[in-house]
Amino acid sequence: MQDPDEAPFPGMPQSALYMALNTLEESAAMVERLATRSHENGHNHAAARFEERAREAKRRASVIRHILTET
Repeated sequence: MQDPDEAPFPGMPQSALYMALNTLEESAAMVERLATRSHENGHNHAAARFEERAREAKRRASVIRHILTET
């Protein structure tokens, strides 16, 4: 893994990508908890929306993780 201050893209500090990755992972975890609670309370439509948001956050985090590990 690279030095956190080295940029995989000119002009973009790598630390910004790590911050984005962390934010997306935390967001995914939060909406997964919301999905679980929604299911428990019988709000299956809301739960499905939360699950989709979690999948999307994880997908975006995966892209950033790939950029960070491949550069």
